[in-house]
Amino acid sequence: MSASREFKKVREMFTNIDAFSEPIRFTFDKGKTEFTTFMGAVATLVYLSLLLGYAMLKLVNMTAFVDSNVQKQNHPDYYNSGWKYNANDTFAIGIAKFGDM
Repeated sequence: MSASREFKKVREMFTNIDAFSEPIRFTFDKGKTEFTTFMGAVATLVYLSLLLGYAMLKLVNMTAFVDSNVQKQNHPDYYNSGWKYNANDTFAIGIAKFGDM
């Protein structure tokens, strides 16, 4: 196989990953229906690598709790101290905003 043929084969495999290709209304070059380019393949690789890098960064930050902003507030006098819970009572929970949080 000649070097030119080998280059064309590698270039065709590379341009097949072009996510920015444009569909056309006729077939050409042995039945192809999308026009792919070398720059489209490069843009696709850059786009996918940036997306994967950002996802990995967010995953590392999430597992290390780097971006977490958790606040806990206690309101000790919110409920009447005489109120007791027993098994016959229904249970409800609510979330409320107090003050200028």
